[in-house]
Amino acid sequence: MTLETYAGVKMTAYLYARRTVAGAQAIRYNKSKVQQEAGDLATLLTNAAADDIIKLNGIYSDAVSINKNITFDLNGYTLSNTLTVSGGNVTVAYSAFGGSANALEVTGGKAILNGGTFGSLTIGASGTVEQNGATISGLATNNGSLTTT
Repeated sequence: MTLETYAGVKMTAYLYARRTVAGAQAIRYNKSKVQQEAGDLATLLTNAAADDIIKLNGIYSDAVSINKNITFDLNGYTLSNTLTVSGGNVTVAYSAFGGSANALEVTGGKAILNGGTFGSLTIGASGTVEQNGATISGLATNNGSLTTT
């Protein structure tokens, strides 16, 4: 939508909408952002192919472990347990709605944090983290590699 201001300067406003699927904890999209399935987060992570996007669809309280090349979108919701990246390249996105995780543990692979809030961060000796605008509000233990922009 484009709005005209009184000074003649055009402004652009973006409208965002969150898609909810009743009973689903998450939605899986392929890399072309076409929805593949909705349902239980553990099942979606198991079914995920390389470069898929897993988007939370509500508050999730179980621990989550990811060892694939995927994007994990918090979608404005809270992961109230630990998100563990044990392998692969995992991009953690937060969308326009924000999002948070109680703790992030990177034991292997690489986590790319594109926004969001994390309670604590633990990086193992073979883990790597890129922090792009994300906030770590608690303790950070770093035995691996941490890059902050």
